Amino acid sequence: LFAEAPHLLRLFAFKQELPLEHSAGLRKHGLRVMKMVGAMVGGLSEVATLIPQLEMQARLHVVRGVKAQELTAFGESLMHALEKGLAKHGVWTQEVKEAWEDAWDGVQSVMEPALLNASAEVARLKRDLVGSDLKHLVEATWKLIEKDLDAHGMKFFLKIFE
Repeated sequence: LFAEAPHLLRLFAFKQELPLEHSAGLRKHGLRVMKMVGAMVGGLSEVATLIPQLEMQARLHVVRGVKAQELTAFGESLMHALEKGLAKHGVWTQEVKEAWEDAWDGVQSVMEPALLNASAEVARLKRDLVGSDLKHLVEATWKLIEKDLDAHGMKFFLKIFE
């Protein structure tokens, strides 16, 4: 990924752990990504539950600074890793490659609009709240609520169930 798109390194906490080939942080994050790919594979038969999970992942990645156009680089890196891993087993065929590319296209078709929408929401909130007096008002009054979260949580749910 970083050979093809070195600017993406800025997104990761392990960016200072050089050389990357020996980075414990990269290894840990790579494992999380592969587990997420496994969850995606497991969700292929339950697309109705997979879509919200992918949308949630997109929103989480917006917070980390990922942009929709960067999904292509992630997909290319995934295909590279899959090719290297499956070629060792002699099963990386054109058919397998196309199946994975179709699967990634599906993932990207869900995540890309979710990333764009979440980015727009973040920009709107920054514009409407962060740069205004509203932010300070919300922060100051929340400090009062924080003093008794249990009671306010109860009020919240009791109102819902009225």
